[in-house]
Amino acid sequence: MYYNTNNETEGTLQNSRQNSDRQQDIIYRVFEANPNMTLTPFEIEAATGQNWPITSIRRAITDLTSEGKLEKTDEKRMGPYGKQTYCWKYIS
Repeated sequence: MYYNTNNETEGTLQNSRQNSDRQQDIIYRVFEANPNMTLTPFEIEAATGQNWPITSIRRAITDLTSEGKLEKTDEKRMGPYGKQTYCWKYIS
């Protein structure tokens, strides 16, 4: 889902929504292909090979969690900025 916080209109808005949906699909497929793994947003970034803002990846993960497709775990891993980052897993 694209959250239109910057009030885009017409073609720009449509393009942003399509990109957001595509990102979410790609991220979901990574989890689906690795159903027994837990992954952080940064690991998803690496797995997709995409240069997306980490906030977009987190948005997609949050939306997939709200849809009941992913589950946030209690597991954490060290992220690239020296902070613990939560892991998510696929719900089969």
